Amino acid sequence: MKKVLIADDEPMIREGLAEMLMSFDLGLNIVGKAKNGVEALSMAKTLGPDIILADICMPRLSGLDFISKLREVEQTKTDIIIISGFHEFEYARQAISLGVREYLLKPIKEEELKSVLERLQVPFKEIKKQKKGFVSDCLELLKEQYTNRDMDLKYAAEKLFVSPDYLSHKLKEETGLPFSQWLVKLRIQRAAELLETGEYSVNAVADMVGFANQHYFSTVFKQYMGKSPKQYGGGV
Repeated sequence: MKKVLIADDEPMIREGLAEMLMSFDLGLNIVGKAKNGVEALSMAKTLGPDIILADICMPRLSGLDFISKLREVEQTKTDIIIISGFHEFEYARQAISLGVREYLLKPIKEEELKSVLERLQVPFKEIKKQKKGFVSDCLELLKEQYTNRDMDLKYAAEKLFVSPDYLSHKLKEETGLPFSQWLVKLRIQRAAELLETGEYSVNAVADMVGFANQHYFSTVFKQYMGKSPKQYGGGV
């Protein structure tokens, strides 16, 4: 049974997280609930948790400062999940540099937290191995599954064991295009090929390349190709 420490300055969030964790049936034991960074550091040293859920903004010692100090003294690296109300890559970058396993945004969704905790069953060394060259892995994943309607940034990040913010930043940094444009580009390229055959209706092509809505598909297609799907396909 894995020991879990929760650190958040808001009592309702601490208790809410505790209730969520106990409902997941993942073999978790909540050993402590800290209301600030100093208390969290003290509990982490004495209780030796396997997993820590820490708010990024806490009094007396911020979440990032707490993690930094903990890393200086701990014998083995604790799995840490950062909880934040800030959707900014700079916070995620700092968290990643401290070896944080996951970065979740408030309000926390039960299914998202459970998914994260399930991923923590994967050894950290395997995560590091998978992160190496993960941008090329992301492009391969897109090429293989761009027709999958579930494919989005969150889906890809989960498959690659990285946070959505980190994946988004690195993909654009290394390729010049954001995730959404890569996905649309692959879908539109394939759609154009299918329309050129003259064998499929616009609605069928939209469905085949992963668009759930024909009107949206037609709008995006015209933006990329300069013609509507019907014009491009000869009126099919």
